[in-house]
Order: sequence, then C-alpha cells, then structure tokens
Amino acid sequence: MLHVSIQDGCSLLAKFIYSAPKSIIQGMASGVTAFALGMAFAAPLAITAAVNALGFTATGIAGGSTAAAMMSAEAIAAGGGVAAGWTVATLQSIGAVGLGVMGTIGTMAGGLATGTALGAAAVGTFGKK
Repeated sequence: MLHVSIQDGCSLLAKFIYSAPKSIIQGMASGVTAFALGMAFAAPLAITAAVNALGFTATGIAGGSTAAAMMSAEAIAAGGGVAAGWTVATLQSIGAVGLGVMGTIGTMAGGLATGTALGAAAVGTFGKK
C-alpha cells in the first residue's frame, strides 16, 4: 500500500498545477464550478434528510429517536413545554414541511460557498508560478 503525507500530496498537486497547460487549468476551474453548483443543489436535500434521520418526520417526532431525546431535554429546560422558535420546534417544522423558500435559498447559498471553497482548496491556486 502506498502512503503519501498530506503535505507531499499537496506539493505534488501544486507542481502539477504550476506546470500544467492553461487548458487543463481552465478545465479544473470548470470542475470547481460544477462541484460548487452540485453542492448548492444537494445542500437543501442533505439538510432535510439529516433532520428526518434525527427523527423529525412529517408525522411528528419519532419515538425513541434522537429527536425525542432532544424534545425531552428541551421541555425539561423550559419547565415543561417546548417553546415556539426553539431548536426542537424549528427542526420539527423542517421535518414536517421542509426548509421553505428562505431556508432553501440560504442553504443553497451555504452549499455554493462551501462547494466553491472545497473545490478551490482541492485544486489549489491557478496560474501562479
């Protein structure tokens, strides 16, 4: 098995980028753009799926789930009920009806920013010598 340190891997990538023809660099930039757009569209789906996996469902909080434990802890902290706008209420709303327009836009923006940062970090700095 080949073992390469992260530093060595980054160094090899940098050497490749610095010596690569401009067309390859442009292709990598297109790949970063495609990755960023993919992250933008995947982010709302991933957030909704994660909320559902915690136990916040369209029919309510699933018994024995992480969501049920969160609801119990929040109710104890609030003195017997779950207040509107608190974490459990917000997550249950997402689990029941999705993110809504503003939530979807915000999550897509976050996904786009994250995808751009991750893609750019993976590719490195373009064209510097």
